[in-house]
Amino acid sequence: MKCPFCNADLPDSGINFCSHCGNRIDVPHSVLQQSANPGMTAENSAYEQNRGYNAGWQKNFNMPAQSEFAKINSELGRMSVMQIVCLVFMFIPLINIVGGILLLVILIMSLSLTDKVRSMFERCNYPLYASMVSGIKGKCIYLLCFQIISFVGGVAAGMMGGRQLESFQTVSLVVLLVYIVMAIVAIFFQVYCFCRLYTVKSALQQISAGIQVPGKPGGAAVVAVVIIVGAFVGIAVIGILAAIALPAYAKYTARAKFTEVSTATAPLKQQVELCYFDTDNLDRCSTGNRADPNRGERGWDLSQNPRAHATKFVDTIEVDRGTIRATAVREHGLRGATLILTPVVRGSGGLDWQISPQSTCISADLC
Repeated sequence: MKCPFCNADLPDSGINFCSHCGNRIDVPHSVLQQSANPGMTAENSAYEQNRGYNAGWQKNFNMPAQSEFAKINSELGRMSVMQIVCLVFMFIPLINIVGGILLLVILIMSLSLTDKVRSMFERCNYPLYASMVSGIKGKCIYLLCFQIISFVGGVAAGMMGGRQLESFQTVSLVVLLVYIVMAIVAIFFQVYCFCRLYTVKSALQQISAGIQVPGKPGGAAVVAVVIIVGAFVGIAVIGILAAIALPAYAKYTARAKFTEVSTATAPLKQQVELCYFDTDNLDRCSTGNRADPNRGERGWDLSQNPRAHATKFVDTIEVDRGTIRATAVREHGLRGATLILTPVVRGSGGLDWQISPQSTCISADLC
């Protein structure tokens, strides 16, 4: 159909006002062409309503042209396609880096696009929609900052090369927790912006077609989607953290317990050193050998029983020709790992201790 006032092409049904000239077109054209007549109350009422609407339009609004609507809708459509592609790439291994770069491009583009869309809603006298678009821009700024922080943090972690500095463990843990919270908030914001993009696009399409939209954008559907997606994301995050954190914590506690095995070898290392000092021969420095006072031997009384040094986490400690073999218990996650310390004679006559490659604690990542 055509507008009876400006002859513009309009949809055949579902509109009340012309999007080009702003005239009310849901009353018969014959009525709108008539001047006010006191004898025609209903028709005069429609005429006055249309005339008042036109006066308000000319005074308060600057209705965008169809070309402006078409351009904005085209940009929103392109943004929707980019979001879908980005979402797909995020879940594909080795390609998710492309998704991250694409998300960064989308966020940069959204800064100018949200300003244009907000201006369109303000010109069409939809202040609540304009306010909603401003909120979307604020969330996009947060997401952009989060992406930059993630990139800088990833580069810093790569430069560290996975090294763990004990003096920074507490700080690193706090930073990790803050990052996790920021990541969860970022996921919610992404879902919200993704849903609101379709709300904005649909509203602009209806306004451009001359169809009035509700003055307040609906929020129930968005809230429901955000809650559902957030619940699934929360479950996934908790599962991932549990899969990573629990084994790491178990490994940390096992290593802490195994330090008792290493500490328990200290007295025997001293005894072996005294034995070597007295005899100048490591062959006599074994479990079961005792110092012989008649030969002037002193201080290196090695235990007769390998379990003489047993503790909660230490099972046995044996010495064979100066080599110390400490075995952990099989419980508490230690799985009977062994620590083998081999003495190496220095040029000055002393002994240096080295962990033998045959120690099973190495493969178990306990020492």
